[in-house]
Amino acid sequence: MNLPTITDIKIKNSSGNKNFNRILISTREFDPNTHRIILRVNNKFYDDLKYYTKELVIDQGSSQFQLPGMNKSLTIYAQLYDYKNDRIVCTKEKDFVKTLGSWELALGDRIISISNDYFNLFWNSNRKVVKVNGPFDKDGKLQAEVKPGERYYFTAQPNQNLHDVELLSVKWSYRYDDGELIKFKNHNEIISNGFNMMDCIFHNEPKKIKVYAYFFNPSDKVMVEFSNFEKPQDMIDGNDLTEEETEKSKVTQIKQFKKN
Repeated sequence: MNLPTITDIKIKNSSGNKNFNRILISTREFDPNTHRIILRVNNKFYDDLKYYTKELVIDQGSSQFQLPGMNKSLTIYAQLYDYKNDRIVCTKEKDFVKTLGSWELALGDRIISISNDYFNLFWNSNRKVVKVNGPFDKDGKLQAEVKPGERYYFTAQPNQNLHDVELLSVKWSYRYDDGELIKFKNHNEIISNGFNMMDCIFHNEPKKIKVYAYFFNPSDKVMVEFSNFEKPQDMIDGNDLTEEETEKSKVTQIKQFKKN
């Protein structure tokens, strides 16, 4: 069985703008429902690739003048990330030189595996969820009760500004009454305005439901609890948000759902 990996990195001129270059990443066993690619080019990080490509102005901020016989060099780094399991799959690099205005593969060079440390400045190791909001209906209204078979929406608020790919690694779980903690399976997630938004359908009718959002470990301090009879009670890590910030985040989320 072949494992997921990055097999090649290429640079091509963009068809739409001569100042842009298109970086193409070739992969094996790439699953769009599990994997994302992050690039490092000229010490800048990019996690917003469209499929396997990213268009950049590689020479931005540098002189276009080039002395005869002198070639510019460039190393592109690419990392494959499994956001479902919060795991870096592999990190690769490839060297290029610019000859007569075009980027080409450096002589005798090829893609190689390197240390994951080249992306250390991209990742926020102390990321955590500090607030869970919901359940909302499709119009963004906070619900006092939930009904089996209907779709409801929740949001997870992080403790800092995070990259979209990091927000994708938020894990969602639920607990019926005082039963076991179960991970959501048939749910949907999107990233918008710095939040992870999840929608789901409940199929049972317990007395109470708890919904958790977390990066590493679930906590009873960061979840929302509700039932078919009572107004939702939200739990927050009080060391991270003030009461004013809590109310502000709730209003923001309701407005965001109405917008979407």
